[in-house]
Amino acid sequence: MAYTQEGLVALMKQGKAPGETHAPKHIETFISNVFLFDDRVYKFYKNDNQTFNESFQDFSSKDARFRFTEKDFAWNHASTPSVYTELIGVRAQEDGVVFVPREEAEELVITMNRVDTHDILFEKLLRGAITRDDAFAIGKGLGESLQKVRTPLPGGLNYDEIFQDRIDDARAWMRVMEHRIPSAEIDTYCAYMTDFREQHRALFTGELTAALAYGGDIHSHNALYTGGTLYLMDTYSPKEAWLIEYHGTPVYRLAADMWVLSGEREFFDACIAGYEESSGLTVNRALDDLYVVYALTIAAPYHYMLEQNDATKKDAADRIHTFLREHFSALIKT
Repeated sequence: MAYTQEGLVALMKQGKAPGETHAPKHIETFISNVFLFDDRVYKFYKNDNQTFNESFQDFSSKDARFRFTEKDFAWNHASTPSVYTELIGVRAQEDGVVFVPREEAEELVITMNRVDTHDILFEKLLRGAITRDDAFAIGKGLGESLQKVRTPLPGGLNYDEIFQDRIDDARAWMRVMEHRIPSAEIDTYCAYMTDFREQHRALFTGELTAALAYGGDIHSHNALYTGGTLYLMDTYSPKEAWLIEYHGTPVYRLAADMWVLSGEREFFDACIAGYEESSGLTVNRALDDLYVVYALTIAAPYHYMLEQNDATKKDAADRIHTFLREHFSALIKT
């Protein structure tokens, strides 16, 4: 019989985890199950998301999930040790979940200190609780956090080839939500990005290849902003090839979220300025239009995916998609 995580999920939803006395809030993301208890959060990756396993990274085998989870925890613990606390093995038994050594584990679970969702950047942007000065501080905090995980890269990289792979992945990502983002629209965005790459090949093979760095999965749901400080969460990319990017990609993704959800272009600019100050790196602003389109081809389908399990995300999903359409329409007319 094929392995299923159903028993483990059911026990966690009932709160039958060591040291816990109440049922948690269960959040099901595209690729993981997350359980929010009073003080702690537990997360493990799904084994049965066929779309993700076939199109991006195969988590169907235990070894693959365990290897990825270990790398995920190491990355996030290095970036935000105050949130990411421990990696534990778990096994489901009749009377509840037990903690066990890795070699006996059914799943590896990432444990975190629970944060106040009121301070998640996405929520603050929707409430209008972010100022331009905050946007600068957020960009600055992003640059500081990324320095903790930006180790030397392997050799032989070519961003011209890498970015074409990113376009292909963006196409596959959007097609998961093809019933919300029509195929012809998807193809139009991808054609624009491909044409830009081809017309600026010297830039991609030269300056941008020299500016490659580890980046991570950066967006407003993965950022906590409290007391003037940014904390990154869950930013290890679900497909490991996505970790290496033009160094400005993470700030473009975060800044685009801030622009769309706040309605303020100056937040976009301030976020990039803060990142440049703390990182000591310069973002090539001639790439603004390209990366706004790229960032939103990731963000729009992601929010539609969230909407499938959380109807409150519909408004944000529609806003992001509408902004993408309108921004792109204005862009191609210039």
